[in-house]
Amino acid sequence: MKKAIVFITLSLIILLLAGYQPNKSIGVSNIEGLLLELYQVENTKDYQELREKQNQYLQEVSELMPTKTGILTMAPEDFEELFKPYLAKYKRYCTEAAWQGLLKNRYISKFDQLAWEEECRFYVKDIEIKKDQGRQYYYTVEVEKRAKDGTSQEKNGEGIVQLNEEGYVDLFKVTKRVDF
Repeated sequence: MKKAIVFITLSLIILLLAGYQPNKSIGVSNIEGLLLELYQVENTKDYQELREKQNQYLQEVSELMPTKTGILTMAPEDFEELFKPYLAKYKRYCTEAAWQGLLKNRYISKFDQLAWEEECRFYVKDIEIKKDQGRQYYYTVEVEKRAKDGTSQEKNGEGIVQLNEEGYVDLFKVTKRVDF
């Protein structure tokens, strides 16, 4: 009877320890998902929608304030509405602080804009993630740009990602940009 209790206790401890590990893999999955959303662009539908909404907003503002000149600031709720398709994708992988940072530095739509302007596509060829200390990770991403004429080129980018306790990306910092 004592052996059975010891066996059950050890089994429960092993299950608890094994249950702790998936949080790490959830975090790595979130990093990979975020990188795929940022760098891989197979169509520019979201970016076209963003441009249409921007133009509509600017038209409305110019009609309401035809004599207004200078820099206009957008209300936060209007800004979120404008980037709604992007925020829906990124909220699966990161915290509000992280996607606010992506919005602020305009990285959230950088590759979509480039794909639209140059009529090309971007594909993530490889992602490497290395754990640093605590919940901080370093990433390297290899991106292929395919032009309409069939030519392609590849570039690498690097950065630092920090996860929160739940495994969501809380900080995203590019240290080497993927510049085409």
